[in-house]
Amino acid sequence: SDELRETTVWYLTNSECEESAGYVKTEGGFLYGTYDGSIKSSMLCAHDRIGTTSDACQGDSGGALVRLGSDSSTDVLVGLVSWGFGCADPNFPGVYTRLSAYYQDFLQPNICKYSQSPPPYLGCSPSSGNTGPIVIPPSVSTPEGLLTVFVVTDPFNPEDLGWELTSVPDGKVIASRPVGYYAGKYRATIQEEVTVTPENFYRFIIYDRDKDGFRGELTVVRGRRYVKSDALVYEPGFSSVSGASA
Repeated sequence: SDELRETTVWYLTNSECEESAGYVKTEGGFLYGTYDGSIKSSMLCAHDRIGTTSDACQGDSGGALVRLGSDSSTDVLVGLVSWGFGCADPNFPGVYTRLSAYYQDFLQPNICKYSQSPPPYLGCSPSSGNTGPIVIPPSVSTPEGLLTVFVVTDPFNPEDLGWELTSVPDGKVIASRPVGYYAGKYRATIQEEVTVTPENFYRFIIYDRDKDGFRGELTVVRGRRYVKSDALVYEPGFSSVSGASA
């Protein structure tokens, strides 16, 4: 949507969420899935109680999950949209990043360190605040020709996935991950770095061994920074129509 939208969902415990199981509709048909073993303490789940009308979906990642207070001043940001099976599927709640899991070790110390005006409720010590201009630490130099491959594996059959980067026109393999490499890594986010010769031409092939479609995501960017709009390759998944490779 071109407009900011919102909906209402309800929290459920991680143990309840882990019991979620059932058949999910995909482009290749219905596949059985389960959240068992996938819900970590750094995650939280929420659904609309009915499970058919309201949910986060593709394109919403990073969006806010807010616990509403009596007014906007008492609202609390508790999560960020992360992942899930399907959208508004009655069998599967949405899964969110639990921000409280990152508060003590990451959010609070970094806000106190870099913010010029940290909110009082963070309890920042006077010495931890940034009293002058914000100083951004120097970034690690990025080698010329560095590419980063961001892989989100298939939630059902990650062992089907493989990929290969070859030069054009000689077909020399620059880097690859064979089919089976991601076995057991369900809906995992993995980052791989590859160095190529700048200004040359290359072909990137994604393999789907069983030809049943790829329900993950694969992005190739220049350097290390993930910016989807600047991606050299962006594959949000494909159906069985694509065959064994894309």
